[in-house]
Amino acid sequence: MVYPFNRWRGKPLIVGKHASQNIIDLDISFKQIMDVLEDGVETGEKRKEGVYEFIKGFKDKVLKVVVSDAKENWFIITVAQFKR
Repeated sequence: MVYPFNRWRGKPLIVGKHASQNIIDLDISFKQIMDVLEDGVETGEKRKEGVYEFIKGFKDKVLKVVVSDAKENWFIITVAQFKR
């Protein structure tokens, strides 16, 4: 099956309901999310197996994206923004 979604590490990215609401509320572009996943740093916080957390700093904010490996795709669990 061909997904019409952006791909990361060879699998489609699917945005969860909670993450969708965060993206809308914080006015974050999907390009910024992709930048965090591609160029961000993995935080190393202890999470369930298959769940990864990446952060990246921008001009006046830091974005955090949490993704889960769902076998056939990546599932974006949450997106958070912090001020510097």
